[in-house]
Amino acid sequence: MGVSWFLFRLKYEFLKRTQYFNKKNNDILLKLNQLNLDKSDIKPFGIVNKAYKSNATIEKAEKALLGEIFSFSSQYFDYSDENKEINWYKNPVINKVASSNKPWNNLPDFGVYGDIKCIWEASRFPQVFFFVDAYSISKDEKYAYACINQIVHWIESNPYPQGVNYKCGQEIAFRLFAWIIACDYFSNFISKDKWLMIRKAIYVSLCRIDLNIDYAAKSVRNNHSISEAVGLLVGGLLFPEFPESQHFKKKGLEYLCHEVAYQVYDDGTYIQHSFN
Repeated sequence: MGVSWFLFRLKYEFLKRTQYFNKKNNDILLKLNQLNLDKSDIKPFGIVNKAYKSNATIEKAEKALLGEIFSFSSQYFDYSDENKEINWYKNPVINKVASSNKPWNNLPDFGVYGDIKCIWEASRFPQVFFFVDAYSISKDEKYAYACINQIVHWIESNPYPQGVNYKCGQEIAFRLFAWIIACDYFSNFISKDKWLMIRKAIYVSLCRIDLNIDYAAKSVRNNHSISEAVGLLVGGLLFPEFPESQHFKKKGLEYLCHEVAYQVYDDGTYIQHSFN
């Protein structure tokens, strides 16, 4: 990987063993406390086609109502707790739960909770698209309210910087994309209080991506850095009320251009040699 990669990883591993990331997490919390957003109605972004009608079935949405999420595009995982709400820290494959009171930078990729990606899957919010499909077919408002309520429940259950769901910038970006689509499509079902809560969570998430995008760009060097760069760019474009919106846009675009130039060959082939 080269000398520069080695030196970056050396520096990164050193910082992980100091109070650096704890201090940066506290800085983000301080900025959140100082964030002054108006308590207004949501204004749709105009991204989605609200006349869209799916050809799918409502089965996946019905199961998602109960915490059973169609995961990895292949099978249902049951993330529900005794109240039929989603436990956002649960690995449903081995039925283990990750810690909810440790900051993301102090949690390993592999712990007693098994493969962390099995926990992350529900927090990517694939269920947003199931709820959109179901509502487009049935016009039953229960799917709209369930979608927004699950987003709010996630926010209440995942205070920054605690837990595994803040560990990966790409996962955060995927979650933001799903939330943005949900808020645009179901804008008529979001109260002022919930919209304020969601925007604050999006702001924190963008700050978290901004904090550690260099790990993806300089160490991982694959689709992770593209996802995180797009997350910053889209977040900066859609939320001009954030103090750092111009910074998010500029940094996201710079990283995106750099990563695409590096990761896509002249003939259009992708560096990971995958059809994706």
